[in-house]
Amino acid sequence: MGGILHLQTEYFKSLTGTSITHVPFRGAGPAEVAVTAGQVDMLEDALPSMLPFVKAGKLVPIVLTAPARVKELPDVPTFAEVGLPALNHMSHYGILGPKGLPKDVVDTVNAAVRRAVNEPNVRQRFEDSGAVVVASSPQEFALDIKELYTSLRKVVAERHLKLE
Repeated sequence: MGGILHLQTEYFKSLTGTSITHVPFRGAGPAEVAVTAGQVDMLEDALPSMLPFVKAGKLVPIVLTAPARVKELPDVPTFAEVGLPALNHMSHYGILGPKGLPKDVVDTVNAAVRRAVNEPNVRQRFEDSGAVVVASSPQEFALDIKELYTSLRKVVAERHLKLE
């Protein structure tokens, strides 16, 4: 309740007028099991955790939040392709530090991460899982987080969402 995927689904509902009942789970694993067992009709989740279910034929991908189609699912359109570009916010994985972290430390960690994810074998492992590698600068990552926060905060206010 109140997690990024819940808020993304609420955003989808607000943009499309779709009626979907949110069923909270304690993580992606139990939610994926509920969908594959027919207890819940759909879920929104990060592609790396869903891809094994898709490859096994237990989940059917409908649309992606990716900025472009992914290699692992070339026939699955993005939200932008189906007319909902505002929903193209993928799950993020990033490294964050405390406020006031010295710039030289931030730059050193960022450079090391960029080198690592640009190693061909590392990049391939990420991409094979359905992940999209974006080795951005600290400033770009901060802006991306701010934009996502702003759009989802608006959804929370418009839909009068409250934690229970």
